[in-house]
Amino acid sequence: MDKLLRWIKDERVKSWCQGKVEMLPAYFWKVPASSTGKHHPRFAQGEGGLVGHTRGCVWFALQLFEVLDLDDLEQDIILAALILHDGFKYGGGKGQEFTVDDHGELAASIFAAGEEDLVKNGVRHMILDCIEKHMGKWGKRLPETELEKIVHLCDYLASRKDLDIRCNKVGLG
Repeated sequence: MDKLLRWIKDERVKSWCQGKVEMLPAYFWKVPASSTGKHHPRFAQGEGGLVGHTRGCVWFALQLFEVLDLDDLEQDIILAALILHDGFKYGGGKGQEFTVDDHGELAASIFAAGEEDLVKNGVRHMILDCIEKHMGKWGKRLPETELEKIVHLCDYLASRKDLDIRCNKVGLG
């Protein structure tokens, strides 16, 4: 994840996000992005697929940053949310066999605990809202803000079955 974290400019946001990455369950690094194989491209399948999907999400964000009028902090909020959004996709602990429907809400609630001083509460709140709403119409709460919508869009695009991104070639692998 260091290759993804390096894109976050604000040291407080980066440190907060790094602390949350360290909380990720062991399964995060091993499982596919889709438990059924139906909803994600080849690079997000098999062992390490969820990490591949996360890289793909960040890749899309970096592309959008070139054309959207976002300041550095807004970009950092999006990147932190994308790095963490599927952190508990298979539930807490050792995980379950299939992805958990409310994994965005679960991740946001787990990441909300502690370390408030590392990120101003408003920024932390925006990151958590982006994580919670990243599933768009397939989640319980729809994205409302521009940043929430961008996180959802990056997640959606990175999950398209016929997509092929070579994250290693752009320094994200």
